[in-house]
Amino acid sequence: MESARTPEEAACGTRSGATVIAVAESPDGRRAVVLADKGRPGDPYMLQVICERDADGWHTVSDSNGHGWTAFPSKGDGMYRGVLTLWGEAHPGAESVTVRWEGQTFSAFVTCGHYLFAAWDVPEDRSGDVPELASP
Repeated sequence: MESARTPEEAACGTRSGATVIAVAESPDGRRAVVLADKGRPGDPYMLQVICERDADGWHTVSDSNGHGWTAFPSKGDGMYRGVLTLWGEAHPGAESVTVRWEGQTFSAFVTCGHYLFAAWDVPEDRSGDVPELASP
């Protein structure tokens, strides 16, 4: 698989006609979640693409048409950690939404009618937890 210069390029590389909606990069800059629409005007088909960066550039690791927890390889301690995502369609006209996670509130911008929230380094034992959309 050929490497890309950005997570957006990696996510859309093999997905003909996909449009990037949002990107959330990990704090260390090694991973990213890209929310892309590979549908048609008026008929969106959202796809979450997980990308990783190495010395050669960005590569797609996995994709899914749903949000949730995605594991990353264990760092040798037997404990898997990952990214927990929440995304979806916002109310018409919304510029951002508020998401509650671990007792804190976060703002997620709305682009093309959709939002993306990502919590990084979430341990496997929290993989079933779901961030809450607190405002439309």
